[in-house]
Amino acid sequence: GDIVTNRVNSRPYLGKSAITPPMVEPVVFESNMMRITLDDAVALPEYVIAFLQLKHARAALIANAKDAINQSSINQQDVAALRIPVPQHRLQRQFAGGVQRLNHIMIRQAEAAQREAILAASLANRLLV
Repeated sequence: GDIVTNRVNSRPYLGKSAITPPMVEPVVFESNMMRITLDDAVALPEYVIAFLQLKHARAALIANAKDAINQSSINQQDVAALRIPVPQHRLQRQFAGGVQRLNHIMIRQAEAAQREAILAASLANRLLV
């Protein structure tokens, strides 16, 4: 239920985040990742991860990124400075659920587009043979 966020990478990938699933064994994360542990009584991981993926939230997160050769970085202070609105749990669940439904629709649309492309290639191949 913790969140890991990419703290060192090229700017387009800085701040990309994911929720870690429950794990049976001890785990070591890559050093370019930062672990964020939330107080579930305050904010739900599903809400925070959905918020962190919003364009304006990621832009705010990387606004103070430090640039080096071929990569940039954010630090704990940059992450701590990010202001996340914290509504009631019910609203957090609704928001996270809506984002999850939209992501599911986008995945289904991408899969359908891939199937359509395969079908179009197959039909074109049959017409040209």
